[in-house]
Amino acid sequence: MLTHSGVKRYLCRECDASFTGDSSLKKHLLIHSGVKRYSCTDCDARFTQSGTLKQHKITHSGVKRYSCTDCDARFTQSGHLKQLKITHSGVKRYSCGKCDARFTRSGSLKRHILTHSGVKRYSCGECDARFTHSGSLKRHMLTHSGVKRYSYGECDASFTRDSSLKKHLLIHTGVKRYSCTDCDARFTQSGHLKRHMLMHSGVKRYPCDCGECDARPQNHNVLCKNSFSLPPWTS
Repeated sequence: MLTHSGVKRYLCRECDASFTGDSSLKKHLLIHSGVKRYSCTDCDARFTQSGTLKQHKITHSGVKRYSCTDCDARFTQSGHLKQLKITHSGVKRYSCGKCDARFTRSGSLKRHILTHSGVKRYSCGECDARFTHSGSLKRHMLTHSGVKRYSYGECDASFTRDSSLKKHLLIHTGVKRYSCTDCDARFTQSGHLKRHMLMHSGVKRYPCDCGECDARPQNHNVLCKNSFSLPPWTS
């Protein structure tokens, strides 16, 4: 009858969870115990609850019973469909306490919070680079592999990252989204705008090492009067 009454007398001592029945509490406590009694016969996965194992087994069957009514996506688990439906709704229930960012999923918020913490748990084994997200590390590792999976059919350019390909495509479209606030110049890439802005700032970052002058050009491709070829800093 307690189940029907809605009264949750059984409280978890490890967290704020509460239940109407002691059996539900016992199942819940397995999560805190860390004991994984239920193992999958198709892989090495183990679980604390039988229900979680059942959900996992569906992934091996390949049967995608849950389909989205807003797109063609299909899923093996109802939970995945629910997450997608939230994305389609556009409702961003999860807000960051540090900035104005809002997200449709709690997981996205958790990943975002890491950017504020400054903690970079994921380190590259090839160099000293460190990242807050595992995905950022994976993308970085492509630069070491040298494998350029992203190519454009209209030219021979290929890239290790899809983001680099997207930037390159702007050159072909001719769309110049980045405009200078000091003149009428417009650019296809933000990096080109930044280099252009140096001309307005007057900052000369590139000292000449020809040994005969004190020139400090704003653009590293500019030759001093004593140079007959591009200086070493252009390599």
